[in-house]
Amino acid sequence: MTDSKTADVLEYDLTDGQCASNVRKSAVSKIMPVLLIFALILLLEATVFQYRYFHPLLVGAERRTVGIGSTALSGDVTVSGDTAAVSGRAVIVIANPDDRLTCVTPVTNGNAEYTLTATWSDEASPSSKTAGMAQAMHGSTRRGGDYYLTTHGKCEQLILTVDAHNKPVYISQIKLNAPTYDIRWLRVIIFSLVATAVYAVSKKKPWQKSLSPVKASHTVNQITVIIGAVYIAIMTAIFLLSPGMETNTEHCSVSQLTYAAPDRNDAYMMQTDALSKGQAYLDITPSRELLMLDNPYDKNARKGIKYTWDFAFFDGKYYSYFGIVPVVLVLLPFKLITGMYLSSYVFAFLLGISAAAVLCLVYREAVRRFFPSVSVSAYACGLVALLSCSFLAYAAARSWFYEIPYNSSLLCIFISLYSALKYDRVKRKGLALSSSGLAYGLSVGCRPIALISILLIAPIVIDNIKRTAELKLKIIHSACFAAPCAVVGILLAVWNFIRFGSVTDFGNAYQLTVSDIRYNSALDLPITLDGVTQYLFGEVKIDGVFPFVHSVSAPLVGMSHSMYSMPVSGIMCYPLFWCIGLTPLVIRRGAGNKALSAFIICGILTAVTVVLGVAAAGGVHERYTLDFRWILALISVMTALKFINDRGENDASFNLAFAAAVAVSAAMSLAICMMGEFSRIAKVSEEFYLIMRDTFEILY
Repeated sequence: MTDSKTADVLEYDLTDGQCASNVRKSAVSKIMPVLLIFALILLLEATVFQYRYFHPLLVGAERRTVGIGSTALSGDVTVSGDTAAVSGRAVIVIANPDDRLTCVTPVTNGNAEYTLTATWSDEASPSSKTAGMAQAMHGSTRRGGDYYLTTHGKCEQLILTVDAHNKPVYISQIKLNAPTYDIRWLRVIIFSLVATAVYAVSKKKPWQKSLSPVKASHTVNQITVIIGAVYIAIMTAIFLLSPGMETNTEHCSVSQLTYAAPDRNDAYMMQTDALSKGQAYLDITPSRELLMLDNPYDKNARKGIKYTWDFAFFDGKYYSYFGIVPVVLVLLPFKLITGMYLSSYVFAFLLGISAAAVLCLVYREAVRRFFPSVSVSAYACGLVALLSCSFLAYAAARSWFYEIPYNSSLLCIFISLYSALKYDRVKRKGLALSSSGLAYGLSVGCRPIALISILLIAPIVIDNIKRTAELKLKIIHSACFAAPCAVVGILLAVWNFIRFGSVTDFGNAYQLTVSDIRYNSALDLPITLDGVTQYLFGEVKIDGVFPFVHSVSAPLVGMSHSMYSMPVSGIMCYPLFWCIGLTPLVIRRGAGNKALSAFIICGILTAVTVVLGVAAAGGVHERYTLDFRWILALISVMTALKFINDRGENDASFNLAFAAAVAVSAAMSLAICMMGEFSRIAKVSEEFYLIMRDTFEILY
C-alpha cells in the first residue's frame, strides 16, 4: 500500500520527469533541422560547389606540371636556375600543352601579388586565339592562384601574361588541370544561415497572419523601419565600395566633403560658382576653335578641339542644363555660408538615401489608404519589391553630379506623393496639399521630365478634394496645391528666359555630348521604338561571373549615331513587373474603389509617357530607368496587394507566388545595382570583388 503523500511525491516526480523529457525533445526537434540543413549545405560544398576541382576529371583533362625552363619567356623577367623572377610584365609561352585545359596554376615562391591573363588556341579554333579574362592572384592565397578556363579540345598553344604589382613574382612551375580542393567555410556558413532563416520563416507561416495597417500602426512602422534601414545599409555599402567616377577620383572621396575650388567637370559645382558670382553662365572660357564651328553639337566636328564635355553651349557661353533647384536650396547656401563647395559625390548619395526613406513612407501611406488589411508577408514583400526594383541603389554605385538631378527629383516626387496620400490623417489638410504642390514643382526644377509625374499625383489630389464637403474648402484646397506649383513654374520660366531666351527651354538641346540632341524627337519612330523596346524587353545576361546577372547592350540596327545606347535590363525580365498583367482583373474587381483604379491606370500611363520621353530625348541607359522604374514597381505592388486582398487571407498560393517573384526580382536588381555602370565594384574595389567571387562563384 502507498499512502497519499508518497503517491503525490511519485506523481510529482513523474510529472517533473515528463516535463524534462518534453523539454529535451523540444530542444532536439529545434536543433535537428538546423543540423540537417548544415549537413546538407556541407555536402553540397564538398561536391557540387567543388565543380572546378572535379572538372578535369569529368572531361578527361590530364594533370601535368611544366617546369619554367620548358617554357619560352620574354619581357621583364630573369631566370635563375629553375625559377623565373618577373619584375614587371612578362609573357610565358607553353608551345604544346597537348591536352584540354580547365585550370592553370603558377607555382610561386613568396607572397607577391600579380595579375594573370591567359590567351590560347585550341582544336576548335586553331587559326585564332581566344582571349581569357584577367584574374588577380596572390602568392599566399588559399586557392593557390588557380586560373580557370575551358578550351575546346586540346590546347594548341597557351600564352600567360604576368603583371607583377608591387614586388617581383618568383615562378618555378606551371600546373595544368590541377585546381585546389577548397572547402570555403564562409560560403557554408552564409548558405546555412540563409537556409535556416528561410526554414524558420516558413514554420511561422507569416502569410497566414492578418495585419491591419490602420489598427496595427506600430507593427507597420516596425516593418517599414527595418526593411528601409536594411536597404539604406545596402546602398551605403555599395556607395563605399564604388567611389565615384574613376576619371574624377580627386573629387570623389568620403574623407573630403568640401573643396576650396570647384571641379571644372562638375556641372553642379560650376553652377554654384557661377551663381555665387552673380551670373547664370559658367565661368569657363570656350576655345576659339569651338566658337568658330558651324555646328558645335556635332561630336565629329569637335574632334581635336578643346571643349568641356556634357555642358550646354549656347551663344558662345557654357551653361549647366542640369536642374537648378539643388543648387538654390542646398549647394549655393552652403557655399555662401562656409565659402566651400560641397562634394557632389556625398551630396548625391545623401539625396539617394533620403529618397529611399521617403519612398518607404509613400508605400506605407498608400497601403493604409487603399487596403483595409493585408498579410504581414505581403506588406513586407511589397516594400522589399518597391525598394529593390526602384534601382535607387544603382545611383549609389556611381554617385557623382550626374546622380544629383535623379535623386533630388525622386526625393521631391516622393515627398509630394507622401503629403497627398497622408491627406486623410492630418488636421491641416491645406498644408498637406501645399507641401505636395511645392514638392512637385521643385521636382520639375530638379529634372524637367518630372513634369509628367503630375499624371500620378493628380488622381490622389483630386480624390482628396472630392472628399471635402464644402465648396469653399474645395476651392481653397485646390489653390493650396496649385499656387506653389505656379510660383515654382514662374521662377523656372524666368531662369530659362535669362539663359536661353525662352521660358520653356531648359537647355537640354545644347549639350556637348555623344550626338546632336536637337534632332532627337519622339516622332522619329524607329529610334523611339527601339529605345522603348530595350527599356521594356531588354535582355539580361545570367552567367557564372559574380554577381551572376548583368545588363546587356543591344546593338542599333539601321540607325545613325543620334541614339545613345548603353547596357540596360528590360523591366519585363523581372518577375515582379509581371503583376502588371493582373491590372485588368484588379480594376474590374475594384469597381467600388475608383481612387485605387484611377491611381493604377494613371501610374501605368505616367510610366509609359516617361519611357517614351526618356527614349526619345536621352536614349538608352540603366541610369535613365530611375525616372520610371519606381512607378512601375509601385503599380505592380499595388496590383498584387489588391489581388491578395480580394482572394482572402486563407488562400496562401498567390502570397507565396508573389514572395517568390519578389525574391527573384530583388536578387536580380541587387546584382545589377551592386556592379553599377561599367562593373564599378570589380574595378574600384577589387579586393572585395575577389572575396565575393571566391565565396559565391562556382563556374567562374
